[in-house]
Amino acid sequence: MDYVDSILIRLADSTTRDGLFSSNALATIASTAYDTGRLTLEAPYSAIFDEVLPGYASPRRGSIEGMWGPLGGVERVLAQLQVADISGAPTVAVEALWRGAIIAHTTQANSHIDKVATTWPPSGNPVEHEVTVGVTYAPPSTPPSGTTSLPLVAAIFIRDAGFSLAQLLIQSRLAREQLAALGLEKNNPALPLRQSIVTIWLVPGAVFDDNAWPGADTTQSAAVQRQQRLLAANRWLNPQGISVVTTN
Repeated sequence: MDYVDSILIRLADSTTRDGLFSSNALATIASTAYDTGRLTLEAPYSAIFDEVLPGYASPRRGSIEGMWGPLGGVERVLAQLQVADISGAPTVAVEALWRGAIIAHTTQANSHIDKVATTWPPSGNPVEHEVTVGVTYAPPSTPPSGTTSLPLVAAIFIRDAGFSLAQLLIQSRLAREQLAALGLEKNNPALPLRQSIVTIWLVPGAVFDDNAWPGADTTQSAAVQRQQRLLAANRWLNPQGISVVTTN
């Protein structure tokens, strides 16, 4: 069985799909969909799979606008229709569609001021004084914790090593645009959204053994270099709505 099919089976099986997404991978996906810098989130992250549709495809959809009215009359009726591509050719074709959420832990700092010390040195000038103030904070107690649910819709592409980066970028953009037109988003208006629909690339870790991917310190071990290249790739792909996740 080839790489794509083996990963697709793990993704389709509810007992194995969790193993595809580490806490770090989920944190990357979360930061692609949301401005997590404005939220107080921390590991561990976990995934909720409300719906996973393997082999997802949808026909192209578009809109037709027009007006009609009686001949010779001035009254017109505006019409707008949503139609599917009459050719029936699917333009959204991804290995899987994931609708669900990422769960992140949240904490709040609860240190408090324990002591304030003010020093007034002897002053020879009745007008000018120098004051020294020292503030001591008490050690924080165990902070209250909770969880935050980040609703997610993701188009998942599975690619073995040797895929065309340019082609996958185009496919990812088309998938997000077409899925958005279908109204599949699961947004929470209270959260700082970046992308209503994200794209996830599941690829083998060996993809980032290729020196063509920048970002690695070549004095480090092969495993460290691979991770550095992955982090560098996600830095420029995340703003485009794409998260790269490596698998074994």
